[in-house]
Amino acid sequence: MLYDAEAYRGLFWPRVNAYYSKNYDGFDMPVHSHANAEVMYLFSGSCRVLTEPDDEAPFTLNMRAGEFIFLDAELRHRLIVDGACTMLNVEFTLEQAEGMFTL
Repeated sequence: MLYDAEAYRGLFWPRVNAYYSKNYDGFDMPVHSHANAEVMYLFSGSCRVLTEPDDEAPFTLNMRAGEFIFLDAELRHRLIVDGACTMLNVEFTLEQAEGMFTL
């Protein structure tokens, strides 16, 4: 979505589709993907985010409080929390900008 050349041919705004904060205590999310791009910000604790990009080797990011990761739409990923953490997630898509705020 965000790395698609089409996203740079016009003026687009983010449309937030989900915004939530969650406390995790020992959590193992299955690998999944979705149509939204996602920002995951870690308020406290630590976790691991595993990604499975197309045509690339899988990647694991060990996150600590104060760090974030950006995941593009349709990227397969998984969250693993061995201890406890608090995370903010914002999921969004891009849509054509219209109205008084366009250039």
